[in-house]
Amino acid sequence: MIRKTFQQMICILLSCILVFSMLAGCAGQTVQDTTVPETSEPPASDPPKPEPPIPLTVMLPAENQFMTMDKVVNFQGLSDLRFPLTINGTEIPRESDGGFTYEAPLEIGNNEITVVHQDQTLTYRIEYRYATEFFSQAQDTTYHSGARMYMGVSARAGSTVTATFREEKKTLHLTVDQLGSGAKEGFHLYTGFFDMPSNNTEQQDLGNITYTITCEDTTETYTSGKISCAAKVPVKTSDPNSTPKGEGYINVGSGYIVEVIDGNVETFNGKTSDDKSNPTYNYLPKGTVDYASQNVVYDSTGEKEYMLLRCGVRVYRKTKNTPNPTQSMVVDCYTGLLPDHNEIVFNPITVEGHHTYLTLDTLWKAPFFLNHEPQDYKNASHRDYRVDNFDAGYIDIRFCYATKVTGSVTIPLENPLFTKAELTQNEADCTLRLYLKEAGGFYGWDAYYNDQGQLCFRFLNPVKVTKADNAYGADLTGVRIMLDVGHGGGDIGALGRDSNGVGWTESERNLILSNYVRKELESIGATVIMNRTTMEDTTTQRERIQFLREQAPDYCLCIHHNSNSNKSLYGYETGYFTIFTQPAADHIHEAVAASKLYRSAYVMWFYYYVSRQTTCPIVLTENGYMSSVTELEQMLKDSVMQEKAKALTQGVVNYFLEMNGLTQ
Repeated sequence: MIRKTFQQMICILLSCILVFSMLAGCAGQTVQDTTVPETSEPPASDPPKPEPPIPLTVMLPAENQFMTMDKVVNFQGLSDLRFPLTINGTEIPRESDGGFTYEAPLEIGNNEITVVHQDQTLTYRIEYRYATEFFSQAQDTTYHSGARMYMGVSARAGSTVTATFREEKKTLHLTVDQLGSGAKEGFHLYTGFFDMPSNNTEQQDLGNITYTITCEDTTETYTSGKISCAAKVPVKTSDPNSTPKGEGYINVGSGYIVEVIDGNVETFNGKTSDDKSNPTYNYLPKGTVDYASQNVVYDSTGEKEYMLLRCGVRVYRKTKNTPNPTQSMVVDCYTGLLPDHNEIVFNPITVEGHHTYLTLDTLWKAPFFLNHEPQDYKNASHRDYRVDNFDAGYIDIRFCYATKVTGSVTIPLENPLFTKAELTQNEADCTLRLYLKEAGGFYGWDAYYNDQGQLCFRFLNPVKVTKADNAYGADLTGVRIMLDVGHGGGDIGALGRDSNGVGWTESERNLILSNYVRKELESIGATVIMNRTTMEDTTTQRERIQFLREQAPDYCLCIHHNSNSNKSLYGYETGYFTIFTQPAADHIHEAVAASKLYRSAYVMWFYYYVSRQTTCPIVLTENGYMSSVTELEQMLKDSVMQEKAKALTQGVVNYFLEMNGLTQ
């Protein structure tokens, strides 16, 4: 009994210990709330917001209104998949990201294409031409009384082109010389003319020109702008004896005067009506005056206007000053009388810096002609002024109407350019011949009237360089080189697209390459001048030319990149115009060809605008095709651009080494 009671007490004691242990283990722990909630629904939250709509973005075409020669136009862009996308009522399939591509077919003539997405409506007005690339007198044009209105149409090869004006219909004929016509590959320039009324005392509105172009089974018709004929300007006095005989002088009367008001003005053959100049014609400086015909001469496109001077050449009356779309006056026209002859006084020749100066006093600011003689060209009669070798032995300057000459031209023995001078009195003017120290040893020139009204000729002397132990083998210290960086500002030049469709501008590529060339030239001592150093440059063509003349460098290298509608074209081109640039152009071409950076490279003579200046040798380079995806993607590599810059620099260096007799 006692034993049983003891066992019960032990069990009770152990139970108490266990209870106390459990209570101690739970001390400090939060007691879990086991209360069952009244409801099992989750707490309330804000509903998800819908994604905002993605606006329609059209990357191609880049413009809403344009002309094309392609029978389809490619639309590319982004849209919102939750909303339909239609082009001219057709729903367009899209990628998972909303991207789309669609080729809209075009009909010949004007097409209106509407793109609709959400509440956006975009309208495109596209003119599709098959047979006709462009036609002249597209804008309203006013001609002078008695003028000859030239017309030009770029049409597919083999087309028949007619023009109807004032109920008279003419067939336009294929132009034999297509060089510089502006017609693209597969197209030819067809030209013709109509004569304006003469001696009309009031302005006349003559209506429009109707062009009809037929190619194969397609006929297209276009209407020009309004054609007007201005009243004839009365001339106060006319002297039929004022025109000298021979030497290319033209009888234009003697009461109507043209004065050059621009920095300088290019001269053209008086027997033609285009701006295809050649190296045997020169610029005339600001202030030059001469009698002129009242009848304005127009080129085959009707866009450029010229005045025909008594001395036998044409000059621009007004022309576009790119990138300005409007035309600006180059000469002023007014009535008056000029002296019946000119008188000149020669002053001593001087040398200052890199130039030789010839200064003359003149009775009045008459025209002159400067040419390099004797010189062989490939085919000058067909405007092919390529030269295998520039080897002229002297230059001739003919001073129009100069029948009285005072003083003589004496060449100092130390003159770096000329050896002697000869003056010849012609029947109606005089010619100064300046002999070069060596055949082909002529490097550039310019002419202007100074503050005293004297006519100044500035001739570029040869520049001294030495050999050096560097990558190019020469020290160009003292040499002034201008880099003419093509395009800029709103003028982007060519536009290329890489394999991803990303667009790149020529103006940017030109600046990048020019900066690399500048670095290389400066590394060997040259002083480098650039016409622009940013993408925002907005200088005009005339301002660019004036900058070149003011800087008067020893050499000018123009940096461009090419483009063509034929995207399979590739390669590098060197261009030159003045014949004394030919040696410099050849050296650039040879250095680039040796670099093996391009699949092809060649050198050509052509009418490039900047390269027609005479201040110094001006070499124009086309450093690959922006329109070729392969070449464009090479242009995007810094390493390739650096190698291109080195090749161009080597070409510049080789020219100066040869000038100094330092080549092997």
